[in-house]
Amino acid sequence: MDSKYNDTVYINRTKFTITNTNDDRNMGIINQNTDIVRNLTTTLTQDFEGATAY
Repeated sequence: MDSKYNDTVYINRTKFTITNTNDDRNMGIINQNTDIVRNLTTTLTQDFEGATAY
């Protein structure tokens, strides 16, 4: 994998609050598939770079 990318990604849908992480038991998955990690990293980087600063 290109050294620009990490080799692991944690994919989840949760708000980091006590209720969501403890009471509601929201969870995610850890993925090490090279294509998924690369594509997700590229997409999130493009989204971040195209965002408007507050």
